[in-house]
Amino acid sequence: MNKETKNLGIAIIAGLAAGYALGLLTAPKSGKETREDIKVAGTKAYRAAEAQLKNVYEDLSDLIAKASAQGKKLGAKGREELDDLLAAAHDAQGRVKQLITSVRRGDATDGELEDAVAAAEVAKDELRTFMAEEK
Repeated sequence: MNKETKNLGIAIIAGLAAGYALGLLTAPKSGKETREDIKVAGTKAYRAAEAQLKNVYEDLSDLIAKASAQGKKLGAKGREELDDLLAAAHDAQGRVKQLITSVRRGDATDGELEDAVAAAEVAKDELRTFMAEEK
């Protein structure tokens, strides 16, 4: 998935959750039923966000492994550049992992989610570009 697709997915999930919650708040239900419906909607949104983050994490892990394997064939200059890219990729991967934990705790923000996904996408794109150039 590209960056725009992921950002669109995040926006859609957030919009659906907000719209659903607003609809529940205006529906003629008891407070207890409404609170339960909001809880269910929030849980679904967090699960979707967590699944998306896990996919990003796994994609990044795969690229890191492939780039590391390809790096064994590089000279000193290429290896140095790859090491910098891998460091950035590992940093982005760590941010995504921390955010997965935050999502599970329920204290992740949309901004954090967007930033972590964007950093991971940049790292993935840079690794893909480097690997394509070094072939």
